[in-house]
Amino acid sequence: MMDGAFRKYLFTATCVLVIGAALFGLVVLRRYERDPPAAEKRLLIAYSLITLGAYGAGFAEFYQIGSNAIARLRTGLWPDFGALPHALAGYTPYDRLPEVIGWTVFALWIAIVWIALPARRLRTNR
Repeated sequence: MMDGAFRKYLFTATCVLVIGAALFGLVVLRRYERDPPAAEKRLLIAYSLITLGAYGAGFAEFYQIGSNAIARLRTGLWPDFGALPHALAGYTPYDRLPEVIGWTVFALWIAIVWIALPARRLRTNR
């Protein structure tokens, strides 16, 4: 759905970079106890790459929103994005479910990953 090959390749490369850095970080965390100082250096690299990817995504969003706002100021109209949802998106099972189900799944995910799993790990490390 992106215009231009450069943006497509940049977006794909950023996704691969961030996913690769995350997987690398998980492997480092799994082997952390073997050499903590070296693991900390590797985690710094992984977190830096993930942060760089997030920063780039934010910049791209800022650029696109800014372009749309400038077009609005010039013409008085927001750019036309065509019929919504886009033909390539908007018809997945996630899109067809009521919003309350999506929020429930999100809340459960947060409760498990951010609360239950860390609490379990703290309990087993004692």
